[in-house]
Amino acid sequence: MSHQPQRMPGPKGHFLFGHLREYRRDKVALFLRAMHDYGDMVYLRIGNQHVCLVSDPESIIKVLQHESHNYKTASSYRELEKLIGQGLVTTAGESWRQHRTALQPLFRMNNLSPVVTICAELTRRAIGSWFNGLANAASPIDIYQEMRHLTMDITSAVLFGSASSIPKDDFNQAFDSAHYYLMQRIESFIKLELPTPARRAFHRSKHALYTYIDQIIQQHRSASSSCQTMLSAMMQARDEAAGQLFSDRELRDEVLTLFLVGYDTTATALTWLFYLLSQHPEVQAKVEAEVASELHVGAPTLETLASLTYTASTVEETLRLYPPVWAFSREAVRDSTLGQYTIEAGNKVVICPYAIHRHPKFWHSPEDFLPERFHRRSPREHISGSYLPFGLGSRQCLGRNIATIMLRVILIMVTQQCRFEPVSGRNPEHRAGVFLKPRHRIYLMPVRIADRCDDRDE
Repeated sequence: MSHQPQRMPGPKGHFLFGHLREYRRDKVALFLRAMHDYGDMVYLRIGNQHVCLVSDPESIIKVLQHESHNYKTASSYRELEKLIGQGLVTTAGESWRQHRTALQPLFRMNNLSPVVTICAELTRRAIGSWFNGLANAASPIDIYQEMRHLTMDITSAVLFGSASSIPKDDFNQAFDSAHYYLMQRIESFIKLELPTPARRAFHRSKHALYTYIDQIIQQHRSASSSCQTMLSAMMQARDEAAGQLFSDRELRDEVLTLFLVGYDTTATALTWLFYLLSQHPEVQAKVEAEVASELHVGAPTLETLASLTYTASTVEETLRLYPPVWAFSREAVRDSTLGQYTIEAGNKVVICPYAIHRHPKFWHSPEDFLPERFHRRSPREHISGSYLPFGLGSRQCLGRNIATIMLRVILIMVTQQCRFEPVSGRNPEHRAGVFLKPRHRIYLMPVRIADRCDDRDE
């Protein structure tokens, strides 16, 4: 029976629920406050789960890398499996290793030049829609919804060879509904499989998502085109051990995982990126100057992305302050040691990049938006284990190269044509589900660069 690790500090909780109420009220605030008040190893009891919140980089590396065999993905991943199936996010063991090995070559940076071209072209179209084809006809836009539509088109083009025919609003609504249901279950003290209206709604949403993806896969199978896409490459990928192609279910689960995680995490990061730039015009101006100097009005390429160091730093700093995957967890499968504490089998280890990225021990002025902290420095130069926007170790995000390209190219294309200005002075709150999304709509005003110059000349 797992119990509180000996002598590990932590806040006092309710005798029955522990820290469940605080977790459900604001889980990000709970973790951040616990780290600040009690240190790098904190005990929390969330309902009937014994949780070790780990913010010590050395211990994080042990859990995710050096001693990852002592830990497995936590029970919350079983809930996610009910939506996205048995893809790379939710599986483990030999099945996970075989699928990861089969898919990994598709995501190597030297294979991703077409992604840059796709991102540039579709972002150019999106910017045109903001201005309705006119010079200065823009209205405030819901930045999160706009970024979701854009990243869905880009992810569709990258995976399937063309911008999505999926009805975006219907797809997003189905995903949001299913995601909300799963978060309610993950946060619930008692998990019962009852035929409630909420559960029936979840299965309707899940069915809609599966139908959209299955239709795309079947269209790809029946198409006579010789065009090579990532989906067609996945269809040809083989399990090295068994020498077999993915089954229809395996292919559907992997495609759904890549699609959902790929477009929504990137849209979330872009939302926070453009919000931060709207609040920091001096940073926006530096990005504009670098892009103008290095590219003039040309589109970026995979090679030229490397020269835009301040632009890259701005993306990295955004991911520090607002990592879309803000926390993740592991469960100890055997007794192990982290620091001076014994982690018993069955205990849950939570790693919270949102909190670690704001740790004053590792980051100067951690609450400030300062791309300069990354400028001309690799994130690897920071303390290993203190910067985790894509995780760490063998389960590090497979699509991190594509996500990085999308974030940089979209920022470059927007910067060449317009900048965002705030519509209201209210600081947005975040809502922490699986991803760190804005709680309320964030409206920003796109203003063409030329219009701003004209205003200054008058």
